[in-house]
Amino acid sequence: SGVCMVYVVALTLAKLSQAAIIQQYTFLVGRLSMRLSSALKHAIFSKMLVLSPGERQQRGAGSLVNNVTVDVDKVVRSFMGIWNILTLPLQIGLSMFLLWQQVQWSFLAGFGAIVALLVCNFLVAKASQTLMRQIMEQRDVRMKATTELLAAIKVIKLSGEELRFRDMILNIRAKELVLLWRVLLLTAINIFLLWLAPTLVSVCVFASFALLQRGELTATTVFTSVALFRLLQEPLRNLPGFISQMIMAQVAVKRLSKLLNAPERRRVKNNFGSLIHGKIDSYSQEAQAKEGLLHTEG
Repeated sequence: SGVCMVYVVALTLAKLSQAAIIQQYTFLVGRLSMRLSSALKHAIFSKMLVLSPGERQQRGAGSLVNNVTVDVDKVVRSFMGIWNILTLPLQIGLSMFLLWQQVQWSFLAGFGAIVALLVCNFLVAKASQTLMRQIMEQRDVRMKATTELLAAIKVIKLSGEELRFRDMILNIRAKELVLLWRVLLLTAINIFLLWLAPTLVSVCVFASFALLQRGELTATTVFTSVALFRLLQEPLRNLPGFISQMIMAQVAVKRLSKLLNAPERRRVKNNFGSLIHGKIDSYSQEAQAKEGLLHTEG
């Protein structure tokens, strides 16, 4: 009974420590995310002030608005889950090691299922990356057209061309919706793989253990393995979403980098201030010389 009490107290302390660490992690990462968002927006606004006229005209107001709102938000969201790069492989590796102690080499069947799912997620993620880049480009086109339309709304009203410009905006939006539909389809496939992963891994491990190794599925082996499968559920479910999030952030970083490295307008050196200061200095020196001469004559 004494050993059981030690285990109970240790488990309680571990859970309390976990809650405290997660709370501090959430607070610190949230604060860093706010600072990152402020720094990125400050850099973007500062860059907007010095963009060359040709670059500003080429990008348009819609692209700049998307950089501030959409791209910055994606980068910040990926930053909040950046520690999954370390925690997810560690959780999966430890769970597979403990599973190996229960079912021996049958855990390789589960590992093979994980690899197959990762390959599928990689293919889905690559397709999502291409579609996200196309969506952002199409969104820039739509925002630019909408901004130009609103700027010239008086001319459009007087000429009676509202319907033609409305159809133009709707056609651009229709192309964007087609791309969004494809992204949602890939997201549905990603979610299907997400919920399929734990079940597929457990079925592969138990089938390999019973059919290939001719092992006996005792209550101890089954319940311990099921507990380990539950430990695998959370990282396996978070992994596809984390991969998609990193890919979206990569697209956003490339767009922000392209903006921040864009050519700037030439800064004309202004010598007017130095000229004034030179005149003032010469005048003050002349006045001091006259004042010294008067004192000498006095």
